[in-house]
Amino acid sequence: MTLVGLRHHDNPFVVCGTSLSACENCPDRCVPLEQVRLVWANAVNGDDEGHYHNDDKVISVTETLLCTLKSVLARTVDYSESPKALSPRAAGTAMHKAMEAVNDDGCSEVMLTKRLSRGFSLMGTADRLTDDYVMDYKSMDSFRKTVDLQHEEQLSIYGEMAGGGRKLLLAQMTRKGIQIMEIEPIDGALDACIERAERMIDVLTGDAELESLPPLGREIKFFRNRQCDYCPYEIKKACDKLHPSEE
Repeated sequence: MTLVGLRHHDNPFVVCGTSLSACENCPDRCVPLEQVRLVWANAVNGDDEGHYHNDDKVISVTETLLCTLKSVLARTVDYSESPKALSPRAAGTAMHKAMEAVNDDGCSEVMLTKRLSRGFSLMGTADRLTDDYVMDYKSMDSFRKTVDLQHEEQLSIYGEMAGGGRKLLLAQMTRKGIQIMEIEPIDGALDACIERAERMIDVLTGDAELESLPPLGREIKFFRNRQCDYCPYEIKKACDKLHPSEE
């Protein structure tokens, strides 16, 4: 993907600019300036949506858990996003870095990889990996009694990629503290992830048409809304062109 600018107040027709200074000089800032600087740095460094160093041959676990059509379009369509939309991700990144800084047992994030077809690799990052457990940090507004299915799938995939046999722990991070939950692994999570990744590879290598990927985001719930509701305007427009919405 190419970030062409930060979106002004989520208005699909106005882009603040293609430089940080354009956002800094915006008279109607939608989030605090420090957050703008942070999300801009994350975006231009390719830390958005689970991409790894903008490596075209790497499929991230995160991409397979999103609508795979959206994940492919994000690699091929120039788009922009608002600081308001990006700031929760930037806050999550900051909390991850803070957790890494206070770890005193020598454990740190571990990159997990698995070879796919046609020279591609599947990659995911376990925030903590020991002989006993795999842990993933999630930044949240408040503690939750249940775990999102997407988070269960992600941890289950990491557990299998790490060799299996470990506890799966989800650390909910909020401003009030940290709550750790153990989850049960989902059988076949890694196989399903690989199948989705291979369908993405089919399209990225030209072995299948883009239209072959369904607009899953219209059906997948993300918090209270559909995944589609969080898509940047340019990606949503490209998706609607491929699969006209009946709404």
